Amino acid sequence: MTDGPVLHHVGIVVPDADEMAAMMAVLGLVEDYRGYVPQFQALCIFTNGNGASPVEFVIPDGGPLMKFNKGMGG
Repeated sequence: MTDGPVLHHVGIVVPDADEMAAMMAVLGLVEDYRGYVPQFQALCIFTNGNGASPVEFVIPDGGPLMKFNKGMGG
């Protein structure tokens, strides 16, 4: 183990659920929890980290995250 900071999770903005499902399949991730965050106008899906930091997929349906990377996510 390291004495330094620990990465809590990684967030990836994706344009839609199809893109999220494709990325989850490639990375071998399994959904752990999902919830809608009104202040970000986004559905947030956390995955099981498989012993590493979890990945959070963010699917905006409005607000500033909708324009992130010109709508392409990242």
